[in-house]
Amino acid sequence: MKSTLLTFFSLLLALFAHAQTVNVRGTIHDGAAKLPKEGVLVRLDSTKATAVTDKQGAFLFFGVMEGPHSFTIEADGFAGQSIQVQVESRDGADFNLGLIELAPEQQESGIVNREDFIPTITLSDEDLEQESDNQNISGVLSASRDVFVSTAAFTFGSARFRIRGYDSEEAAVYINGIPFNELENGRVFWSAWGGLNDVIRNRDTELGLNPVPYSFGGLGGATSIDTRASLQRRQVRLTYSLSNRGYRNRAMATLSTGMMDNGWAVSFSGSHRWADEGYQPGTFYDSWAYFLSVDRKLGDNHLLNLNVFGSPTKRGRAGASTQELYDLAGSNYYNSFWGYQNGKVRNSRVSDIHQPVVILRHDWTISPNATLTTAASYQFGRVGSSALNWFDAPDPRPDYYRNMPSFFRLSGWDDAAALVESELLANPDRLQVQWDELYEANRNSQLDQKFSYLLDGQEYTGKWSQYMLEDRRFDTREMNFYSNYQHAITTQFTLSGGLSYQSQTVETFKTVEDLLGGDFFLNVDPFAVRDFSDDFDIQQNDLNNPSQIVREGDVFGYNYDIDVRRGELWMQGEMALPKVDLFLAGSVSNTQFWRTGKYRTGRFPDSSFGESEKQKFTNVGIKGGATYKIDGRNYLFANAAFLTRAPFVRNAFVSPRTRDQVA
Repeated sequence: MKSTLLTFFSLLLALFAHAQTVNVRGTIHDGAAKLPKEGVLVRLDSTKATAVTDKQGAFLFFGVMEGPHSFTIEADGFAGQSIQVQVESRDGADFNLGLIELAPEQQESGIVNREDFIPTITLSDEDLEQESDNQNISGVLSASRDVFVSTAAFTFGSARFRIRGYDSEEAAVYINGIPFNELENGRVFWSAWGGLNDVIRNRDTELGLNPVPYSFGGLGGATSIDTRASLQRRQVRLTYSLSNRGYRNRAMATLSTGMMDNGWAVSFSGSHRWADEGYQPGTFYDSWAYFLSVDRKLGDNHLLNLNVFGSPTKRGRAGASTQELYDLAGSNYYNSFWGYQNGKVRNSRVSDIHQPVVILRHDWTISPNATLTTAASYQFGRVGSSALNWFDAPDPRPDYYRNMPSFFRLSGWDDAAALVESELLANPDRLQVQWDELYEANRNSQLDQKFSYLLDGQEYTGKWSQYMLEDRRFDTREMNFYSNYQHAITTQFTLSGGLSYQSQTVETFKTVEDLLGGDFFLNVDPFAVRDFSDDFDIQQNDLNNPSQIVREGDVFGYNYDIDVRRGELWMQGEMALPKVDLFLAGSVSNTQFWRTGKYRTGRFPDSSFGESEKQKFTNVGIKGGATYKIDGRNYLFANAAFLTRAPFVRNAFVSPRTRDQVA
């Protein structure tokens, strides 16, 4: 084993010694304005080392090996370029690529071409024709987004696909360095930045176990979205769109200054997406979005960024149904969640979401080859979804199975089944929520009796709502800290590493949204009332406040917090050789979570109230890989990993609404 390792490292040293190194410099101008272009990203494809042009449009790479190389140039608003050159030593002088002019993208005002979504890299004839075994072959195609991801994003969005069958929790998503996978279930809350298309175009995606310079990554890869104002294309853009999917109309405005002479950069974007009704009846849509990013240069080596964004959204939901109901309704777009109230459409399932995000980021260019990025964020807000609730009353859902013809038919009551079917076909409105009947039932609650009850020490008289509308809430508070160090030690070896800490509290409860004409609701467990009619204690949702009277806005049913804390430390090394690329990465993380119950439930009085035992997990991850570059168009690569992960909280508790028992 020892001799094998010695042989391996000897071969690596021999490969390194094969060529001398030289510094490579160049200058980039705006071809139309004939002025230096600052902030252009230049990538040395053979090592994936990057440089950014300064105010004079200049860039510099240190210690590039002699031989053929490809440089990829990317700038928002300009056509990308790929330059192939033979780098040679010139008696100690830098190798100068000379003046490179960028051509603006050919784009008509207000029209977004497919190329905006799928970046391409230009390959020269020289690159296509070279077949020498000694050339330093670069991954020129890796600079663009993956073909599958790009196509998916253009058509339906990659969130609708499962690359290699992986769920979304297997891929890490970062915005300005901050991880955006929910700690509770690992998934990404994409709608948090919905409607901000103009300002989230700057992204980098790595699939699978490929090396990622800004994180250890996930089994399915990682995506980084950079929303710093200085990287946004200088623009004033107004957009109006029509759609026949989730919404009908979209209006969007974006203003970005780019980096100004005074060292400031500002980017603002806002949008409104709306529809009175989508392609399914009852599915209205009303979504706003706002975005503000401000950059401030602090000298030549420091950049400070403040980013605030959010997307308050309300929409009427649609539910899945059965073929029987589609046939009765005469449409596969049947939606059972809505009905008419006073002649107007009202949806019983309305999502109301707003989770604003604040990110503060600092970038320190320690040297031309080393950077340190530090970021902190805070996310808060509400996620709510309404639904019908009832007590001691018939199920009000129009698609309730006991009201369907098939129920009577399967029970052997064919005549009743035929009668119900003919009634529904003659009166299709019976397949929708009967709002007027729910109000009428509450007005006639409990045989017209009025109840006297105490609330806040005062006596009230009112009617107990048999039907009501509840709001199921998942309100999140999340704080994140992130730091990432990247150092191109040589043009062949890059070291990166970082640490992160996440703290999340999810408040889970439900409130009374609408009593539908009644005066109060009783905070008891309707299933326990049915099953244990003689046991007063077991019927209580909260033994600390038994038989609580609740009105609109009050919390009832269940009420608990889920806390999650996670810290991670990782490091990665990448080596780029003329014919082989190698990488090795490792991470160690610690996760702990617990439940804090605010109700002592009657069913589980000893395991529902207060703070539960903390579940703690220490996890490790190791991954590595090699890429053999056959030529400029053909590669063989192999990656492998050993990973452990703490269970997601959503899967850890048996029934968090009622108790703290873990699976």
